[in-house]
Amino acid sequence: MVKLFKQRTPVSIIALIAFGFLINLNLFIQPISWDFNTSNASHFYNWIIQLLNTISGGNKTVLVAIYSILSILASMCIALLINNNKILGSKNLLPSYAFLLFIGLFNKYLILSPAFFASFFIIIALHRIYQSCSSDKMSTIFDIGFYIGMAGLIFPPSIFLLLAVLICLMITRIFSIKEWIIATIGTFLPFYFMIAYHYIINFSIEDFWQRYNILPNFRNLFDMISTYQIIIVLTFIALSALTIGFTQSKLLKTSLEIRKFLAANIWFLLCSLIAAFCFSSDLNKSLLIIAVPLSILTAYFFINIEKKYMDEVLSFSLIAIIVATQYFIG
Repeated sequence: MVKLFKQRTPVSIIALIAFGFLINLNLFIQPISWDFNTSNASHFYNWIIQLLNTISGGNKTVLVAIYSILSILASMCIALLINNNKILGSKNLLPSYAFLLFIGLFNKYLILSPAFFASFFIIIALHRIYQSCSSDKMSTIFDIGFYIGMAGLIFPPSIFLLLAVLICLMITRIFSIKEWIIATIGTFLPFYFMIAYHYIINFSIEDFWQRYNILPNFRNLFDMISTYQIIIVLTFIALSALTIGFTQSKLLKTSLEIRKFLAANIWFLLCSLIAAFCFSSDLNKSLLIIAVPLSILTAYFFINIEKKYMDEVLSFSLIAIIVATQYFIG
């Protein structure tokens, strides 16, 4: 399977699209309780769900199809980011494949969740971070913060990724407090606009705080009571440790710009883990923000591992876990 996606050809693109629908097959054939509770969600997410319900007419099958298409598009965006910047050398679809694998691990819970839509802005922010390695434009720094802020508007725990941005700026550029301030302003600017919107519609500080509360919430650290959740969490932690350790062992053998970008991805992954576990009240729906940086590091592992068949062993192990959690556990 990995060998097929180590290249970008018409056949591999078609196979990726087919895999994107196949990985969500359980959602088409198994009854799912569709309850989009937007009462405490951000207004931006509320608007997205209203739009999707209008387009689909509330039809569950259509919503699953839309979700699958959006998942494939997100995976393609990650591959575009990696291929355009030549992070993995030759053009391939491994980041897309890895992202769709992670989608499959917990798709019953994250389908059309806030973290899912926030991931699109995280992808764009990572693209601008790579550009910051060779660009002196302050607009690039502002954009990084702004896209993280947009992700935070949809999924408030994403705002914690501002810490990753500030660390990444020290990695990709010479330290400048001015750039930290610009990135921070960019991050909170979308919230300023949202506060202005709240003011226009009869501002309620209680309602705003209820929707955008990002105070630490440690219940996820002690709430892993199901077999499904334990398997998923252990899989993500093990995979994160594996890819971070492998990437660090290879950093000195890469070019300076790629080294900086991979180091930035590691920090994004670490901060995403903290945000998912400590700043969200629902671990199942928040783990997707880990998937974007983890898919890049996993693709780097797939392309650079020297032990024969190790990439395929990891790939099929994840597929086995996906099948078990989708159809037999959970």
